[in-house]
Amino acid sequence: MAELSRLTYYDLQWEAQHGRVPPLVGRKEECSRIVRMCHRRMQTRLMVVGPHGVGKTALLRGVVHAL
Repeated sequence: MAELSRLTYYDLQWEAQHGRVPPLVGRKEECSRIVRMCHRRMQTRLMVVGPHGVGKTALLRGVVHAL
């Protein structure tokens, strides 16, 4: 449980509402795939994994911007 307290929490919805989310460039296919997964009726949970610095947070910010 101690590991969960070290995680950084981003309120992406608040950032998008206040115009703090920059547009996503060059990741349209990945962004649309995540949006399609979120719009499914069943199994809407997803996890974005990868090494440090590949753009996971930027990808999710682009998804929030698209929604």
